[in-house]
Amino acid sequence: MEWLYFSILSTFLFALTNIVDKFVMSKILRKPIPYTMLLGFYISIFAVIIFLYQKVQFVFPESLIAVVSGACWIGCVALYSKALIKEEVSRVISIFFTIPLFVAILAAIFLKEILTPMQYVGIVLLVASGILISYKKSKGKFFIPSLKIILIAILLSSIYDIQKKYVLNVMNYWSLYFWNVVGINITALLLLFIPSIRRDFIKLVKTLKRTRLLYVLVGSETSAFFADISFNVATSMTYVSLVAAIGPLQPFFVLLFMVFISSFKPKILKEEINKKIILLKLISLILLFLGTWLITMKG
Repeated sequence: MEWLYFSILSTFLFALTNIVDKFVMSKILRKPIPYTMLLGFYISIFAVIIFLYQKVQFVFPESLIAVVSGACWIGCVALYSKALIKEEVSRVISIFFTIPLFVAILAAIFLKEILTPMQYVGIVLLVASGILISYKKSKGKFFIPSLKIILIAILLSSIYDIQKKYVLNVMNYWSLYFWNVVGINITALLLLFIPSIRRDFIKLVKTLKRTRLLYVLVGSETSAFFADISFNVATSMTYVSLVAAIGPLQPFFVLLFMVFISSFKPKILKEEINKKIILLKLISLILLFLGTWLITMKG
């Protein structure tokens, strides 16, 4: 069960990153693509460190697949960031982490990962938890307006996870991370050839020079680096379907962080809180923990 500890650590660290992303995107920056590009350039530091101190493997075609995965990451994070601008972070993350259903389907088709019936029930409960906590009645509609954007991001993220597991079958997780970052940076550099994106990116860099935002982003992406490595370690130990299924624990951590911040520092981030919402989220959390328990069963 060592994979479970790395999976939980990954979700906890990603939750910290989510809070920072929400603050940055909703309060300071409104352009998700340049922001995502900047994150990609920053994590190059970690890739260089890995290259210098770890044995980076090149395996054809797996290394190229990992590069393509990096491009998927750019698209996924850009769409996810766009959704964060418009919505409450706990709702966005909760829908986003219905990913286990998509991963389970793709893993069964492409990786031949077949789980036990109870584990599939657990995944369904986790998905139900995410859908329940995402409800937001607005103008007669229950689903949040950014649902379409998030669903595309979910598909890209699921493909990203499947590619990771496929690559980890032949190379170590340090090498996987390195080639992912290569793909991220190639994509980011290509985006700089688009005039409007290039202007927004330069404006973003200038904004960073005038504020202390840079230090916030450094802390956030450092947390994301360790979260990504923890995910890769867990994925190398077991089925990617199971590791991805732990992802819906992330809304639990995000919710705790957001309730705390909203209660004591509402000017920083404000999360909608009332009795009805708290009840729905508690029910969803019960489903979340029950689903997590079921997927850890071996049948």
